[in-house]
Amino acid sequence: MLFVLPFLVAGLIYCFYAAWKTPERRRLEKWKAGMWFLTVGGIASAHVYYHHAARETADTVLAAIFRYEREHGAYPENLQAVGLEARPAWRVAYVAQDGKPFLFYPATFIVFDMYIYNFERRSWVYVPD
Repeated sequence: MLFVLPFLVAGLIYCFYAAWKTPERRRLEKWKAGMWFLTVGGIASAHVYYHHAARETADTVLAAIFRYEREHGAYPENLQAVGLEARPAWRVAYVAQDGKPFLFYPATFIVFDMYIYNFERRSWVYVPD
């Protein structure tokens, strides 16, 4: 959405200019501007919702991993070991190699960015492409 934002702003400026310059087009231009705001607002709302849902899912997986680690003294090899299925809809991935865990999920706003959990610092880290 950031890539098309300059074009959206230019279109809105034109709508406002056309509404101001020609009063007979005012109603039409207001409708156009309103539709732009509704569309962009809907897209942004969907992204914000998915961002929160993805983090909530990742935190649920993380809690299960920590519970397993407390009970067994080591990190699980995969999500099946903690009783969770790896579902593509989750888009949360976990692997453990040589006893070192790696948990991540993709960012929702930018295509190749992701959030990785740093098990040493116990915090999520945003990793841009």
